[in-house]
Amino acid sequence: MRTLATKQTAINQYNGFGNQLWDIAGARPSLDLQFADRKDLVDATTGSNLIDFTRASSGTYVGSDGLIKTATTNLLLQSEFQSNWSLFNTASLDPNQALAPDGLTTAALTTSAAAVDYVYSIPTTVIGTDYLFSFYIKAGTSTRSHWHVRSSNTVAFGRINWSDGAIDSLAATVGSASFVDVGAGWYRILVSYTAAETNARHRIGAGDNTSTIGTAYIWGAQLEAGSFPTSYIPTEGSTVTRAADVASISGSNFSGWYNQSIGTLFCDVFLSRDIEQSSGNTGSWTLDNGSFARGLGMSHIAGTQARLFIRDSAYQATCNVVGISKSRIKTCALIKLNSNGLTQTNTMCANGVLGNNLAPYDISDEVTIDRLLIGNQNISGNPANNTLNGSIKRLTYWPQEVASNTRINITT
Repeated sequence: MRTLATKQTAINQYNGFGNQLWDIAGARPSLDLQFADRKDLVDATTGSNLIDFTRASSGTYVGSDGLIKTATTNLLLQSEFQSNWSLFNTASLDPNQALAPDGLTTAALTTSAAAVDYVYSIPTTVIGTDYLFSFYIKAGTSTRSHWHVRSSNTVAFGRINWSDGAIDSLAATVGSASFVDVGAGWYRILVSYTAAETNARHRIGAGDNTSTIGTAYIWGAQLEAGSFPTSYIPTEGSTVTRAADVASISGSNFSGWYNQSIGTLFCDVFLSRDIEQSSGNTGSWTLDNGSFARGLGMSHIAGTQARLFIRDSAYQATCNVVGISKSRIKTCALIKLNSNGLTQTNTMCANGVLGNNLAPYDISDEVTIDRLLIGNQNISGNPANNTLNGSIKRLTYWPQEVASNTRINITT
């Protein structure tokens, strides 16, 4: 076999598959989840959505940005403005006035008869902690609407201009502010900030807080710790913590692309700063038979180590690549099941570095792999214990061996 010295020589030799990663590997994969590039959950090989989501508590999942979400808590007590929101000055609030983004008539109409009118909530926050305040808003009669996070000092302030849908007049202390057009005239406003006090008003006004008055429709308010916006968590009088979404492929959606004898799995992940700066352990994928105690998979330790593992109630074998200093980690593992029922995971590569070979380990009573867990590590019957603290850019599987020098190329 000819040794491929560079990615470019690999591309030249294997040109024709229509995708750079496929060309470098020299084969068309049986599964290719291009979360970041395609911004959906559809497998690029089959054109089908093979992923199922389950969770231990209520919640919704938004995949428009191609990222796998993790658990969080909505600190606002009434997300649909039915109660628990106070009125300032002459502001008014009428629940259930329009179709909300979930298709139900639960959107509230707020009216500003004076420029400084607004509705507000005062959740408890921790000084120095990063928060993400979000809500959905739709134009009524006002030409501009505003939001404000403030106690004795302004922490975050901004307006949306309904004439062009742009955010303007941001306060200098805002960490960031953006919006997402979710259709039917609705926008989701996303405001991140660092808490300066414990009792700031989180307020929303149909007017612009200076001169404009009028109406606007609002729905889906949320406050969560952290600076990354997660999907909407409904609340009805108390805070709600949503368990992590467990993303998996199983049944015929799994058997259609997985080879029980041999295969190669590539994963490209971004780790959050939390895992980079701690000793935490977080998982990007697991192959198992439906038992969280047995299987094999990929985990990341403190953002400096990639670990391919075999687990049979406890860790039985691991393959490590240490000294990784980047938040983006690309791994590629060769996985074999021997004819005598032994699971064997051969050399794993991470960011262009080969790990050690793993000796086979006998899990013959659990030899039939029938599920792929995405974004967490198989452990102790609770996948939320080691949910990926970050995002998956791409996950690709070939139902054959990809040579070690090629694995180096595609992870470099």
